[in-house]
Amino acid sequence: MPTSLSVLKRFARPKIILFGDSITELSCDQSLGFALAPALQHEYFRKLQIVVHGYGGYNTEHARHILEPILDYETSSVPDKKDELLTDVKLLTIFFGTNDATQNDSQFVPLERYKANLRHMVDVAQNRNIPTILVGPGLVDEYSAKGCEGSGRSTTRAREYSEACRQVSIEKNVPFTDMWHAMLAMKGWKTGDPIIGQRGSASDLHLRDILTDGVHFSGSAYHTIRKHFPNLKSENLSTMLPHISEIDPKDLPASLWQERSKITVDVSMSPTVGGYLWNLQAMPLKQACDCCNIRKIRCNGAQPCQRCINNRLNCTYLRQRQKSGPRRLRQSSKKIWDTQVSSVGVSEPNGMQMRRIQHDDLGTGLLTTTPARRISLSAINSVFEIFRDNLYGIWPLLDTENLLQQLIIGTDDIQTYALSTALCAATLSHLDRTITQEQSQLDGLFTADAFAQEARRVRCTYDYMEPVTLATVLTSYFLHIFYGKQPSRMQTAAFYIREAISFAQLLGMHTEDTYSRVIDGFLNLVNLFKYPGNDFFNKWTAQSSQVAVSSRQLLLLQQELQFLPSEIPPEANSIQRVDIYATRHWIRALAWKLSLQSGYIASNGISSRKEMSTLYPHQIALDMLLETGNIHPTAFEVHGPGMEVKMTEIATALANSIECQPEEEESQSLSFVIRPRDTFKSICDLIFSTKVMLPNLRESLRERVQKVFGHSKFYTAVESTTPNDDESLEQGAWALFGSSAANCAARNVVEHDTAALIAVSDPSAWFPTAISTASFTAFNSTFHDTDLFDIPAIITGAYDPVGT
Repeated sequence: MPTSLSVLKRFARPKIILFGDSITELSCDQSLGFALAPALQHEYFRKLQIVVHGYGGYNTEHARHILEPILDYETSSVPDKKDELLTDVKLLTIFFGTNDATQNDSQFVPLERYKANLRHMVDVAQNRNIPTILVGPGLVDEYSAKGCEGSGRSTTRAREYSEACRQVSIEKNVPFTDMWHAMLAMKGWKTGDPIIGQRGSASDLHLRDILTDGVHFSGSAYHTIRKHFPNLKSENLSTMLPHISEIDPKDLPASLWQERSKITVDVSMSPTVGGYLWNLQAMPLKQACDCCNIRKIRCNGAQPCQRCINNRLNCTYLRQRQKSGPRRLRQSSKKIWDTQVSSVGVSEPNGMQMRRIQHDDLGTGLLTTTPARRISLSAINSVFEIFRDNLYGIWPLLDTENLLQQLIIGTDDIQTYALSTALCAATLSHLDRTITQEQSQLDGLFTADAFAQEARRVRCTYDYMEPVTLATVLTSYFLHIFYGKQPSRMQTAAFYIREAISFAQLLGMHTEDTYSRVIDGFLNLVNLFKYPGNDFFNKWTAQSSQVAVSSRQLLLLQQELQFLPSEIPPEANSIQRVDIYATRHWIRALAWKLSLQSGYIASNGISSRKEMSTLYPHQIALDMLLETGNIHPTAFEVHGPGMEVKMTEIATALANSIECQPEEEESQSLSFVIRPRDTFKSICDLIFSTKVMLPNLRESLRERVQKVFGHSKFYTAVESTTPNDDESLEQGAWALFGSSAANCAARNVVEHDTAALIAVSDPSAWFPTAISTASFTAFNSTFHDTDLFDIPAIITGAYDPVGT
């Protein structure tokens, strides 16, 4: 028979103490349908005691004065042995804040004082080695009796006190249960929705099912707490007395009082709704804000944190934390894995066998046994910065700061993620760039191809065709830009631009009244295309034989483009300006070539209109060089292959004009003005100073240079010009207008009409009669041997004129 002391110890069960206000007090009320305290007592029956200390109307000022006496009583010591506790507390929950946040004379506690009171109570518990959990206040239904206007309660105030409770938990390294967000999650709330129960929100969003009177919890709300409650692994705890199956009826005293294993408690957290409760041992108690968590950077846990302040971001703690997976494969999962890998035959270095599939566009294998992993937001943001610095001027379609914020808040917004990766693919492809990223799946390197693959992969996970949004249009457009840079994928690029146009039409974007505002610089560029008209561009397509453009139409077009207002908005950067300038003069060059094709250019005499003369391409090229004289070649490169096509067209039009004039007559009569060959050399220097994007087109220009200059020093100068070589540029492309005198002379040339030029020069030199009709006809026929232009592709930068 055991001694009286051992019997006393046997019946003294460890305790869980629930300490709080009326919400804790009412956790014993079984009339609510689910009561927290009885549910816990049932789970730990004969193992742990559930002791409720709930005091209606109390706040932390009251609680700080009564906690220590409560713990003294609940942890009574062994008689005559004050240092040996008869019972101990395995867990203490402190749930205050609802009354503290109430703005009235009797209950209100200022926020800083509330935090100080919580710190004091946690210190009291920790001095006794009692594991503690802080529980923050929940939502308030401002449409109900106790939450109505005049009650002094509001859900916004409750959120502030919940956040203060969280901060104390971080300081004191104790777990925290965020009831405010847990209750929102229970109602299916999503980022961007109105706060449920807040006055001014939609009337159909109420909390009557979880709050009985606007403040106190219903059974379902207490059940939410239970989901967050620490799992003390009751199946591993020994009971106070042995189970009936363990008792020997032949020896009742020995079996009843047999030595029981010591109760050990693993205070770890059970799976929670949204992961709001932290594991005391396994997880760090310091919580990162949404922005820092997504970017995987250190956060100080403040509200707002220092990094969000520095970067002017909205610091929030709204993201639901995901449940961690098992550290090891479960037995059932391992059997499935073994079956899968044994059925395939590709050996890996580590001895595992995994099947690889090939994607039509990916090029590299993807493991089918593991889910795809998203590209980090830090990598996406790095490309966004490149886009803002280099391409926003020509693609003013997206506010990347806003796009990044959407990705941070809406982690499940796959449509925005697909758009972001497509934009990154187009940006890196257009600029021929890559970025490095630590701990990436791509050995630290992110390429345009990787982003394009990801965009296409994500699009396959949802029906992006229904419903159509602006993000749908832009994703297809940016994929078109990406594939347009690859000569072998022109059909894919054409598919995506057609898809983008179809989506845009479904949204009604082809009607002007759907646009609320436009960017002036972009509008200037768009306006250039309203002058030629459909017939003009159709002449460069397969339907050219069915369209006729009169000499009057071409003459009016040239005059419109020549005298177009040159004012460009001051906010337009060099990238936008060069696009407007080059497009304008490219259309002028095309119009002159079309005039030549149609026989409107005088072949053996002086034209009454300079726009219909063989020398007009010289003026076009001079205009182009004058307007872009202070713009660096990198601004040209940003626009991709389309810009190379436009500049080459201007140069070849001038080369065609030069070939109509014998060199000796030109040198004799134009010794005191800028000669066409000098201008041709300068514009070729500019083109050859940029990166080669269309090798076939660049080679055809070399051949034209060879034909114009032969093996002279001019051709050598062009050949030796290297990309981004500022010194060679000054000696080459900009040498034509290097001095103010030359600049003035050039302006005089381009600003005077044909009659003025004839007055200072021999007319026969400007319009040589020595050109034979046969040579002029042969020259004209070269245009019909050229590949048909894809005008829309040139505009979007995806044109590759093979063989031009």
